[in-house]
Amino acid sequence: FFGFDLFDALPDMYFLLDANGEILKLNNKADEIIKSNLKSTPANFLDLVDLCNREGVNNIFFQCLSFGKTTEIETQFLLEKKEIDVRLSFAFHKFNIDGKKIEYVFTVVKDITEEKTKEIELQRFFNIVESSLNPILITDLHGKMIYVNPAFVKVSGFKKEELIGKNPRIFGSGKLNRKFWDKIWQTISRGKVWFGEVEDRKKSGEPFY
Repeated sequence: FFGFDLFDALPDMYFLLDANGEILKLNNKADEIIKSNLKSTPANFLDLVDLCNREGVNNIFFQCLSFGKTTEIETQFLLEKKEIDVRLSFAFHKFNIDGKKIEYVFTVVKDITEEKTKEIELQRFFNIVESSLNPILITDLHGKMIYVNPAFVKVSGFKKEELIGKNPRIFGSGKLNRKFWDKIWQTISRGKVWFGEVEDRKKSGEPFY
C-alpha cells in the first residue's frame, strides 16, 4: 500500500481504511496503542470508537466518501484499559489498480487527551475566577489587561470594555513612584508572585485597595 510504513516513525496514529471502514493498514503507533489496551485489533475502525459517538463518526466518515473531501471530528476511543480523546481526520483517495478503481480513506488519529484535560482545567479556573468576590485582573506580558472579573468591574466603576487592552496604570493614585511599579513588573515577569497593597483610583476618583 504505497509505502504505508513511511508513517511508522510519526507520533500520531495512521490508518488506511476501505469504503466500509475496515482496517487495511495501521502504523506502528496505532498498533502499539491498540495492542497495549485491547486483546486484538478490531476489523472495523468504528469498533475503536466509543459506542455513544459511533453514529456521529460514521456520518463524518461517509461524508468524506460521498463528497471526496477531508472531514474531521473529535471523539473518544474506548479501549479496554482506558479511554482517550482523539481528533479524527478522514481523507478520501481513489486508486486505479490493474484497471480497477479502488476507494480508500486515509485516517489520521491525534491523541488530544492532554489538550482536553488542560481545557477542562482552564474552564474550572475561569469559573472560579468569574464567580470570585475578590477583584481579579489578568494582564499579558506587556502589562495590558486581557481579563477582569465581574468583582473587579464592580469595585473599579469601569465597564469591562473600558479596561481590556489598557494598562493598570489608569487606576494609579500617583502616590507610588515608577521605581515601585518597575519592581512589581520585574517580579511578575520572572514568574514570581508579588504580595502587597496599593492604593488605586476608581473611575469616580475614589480610592480602592
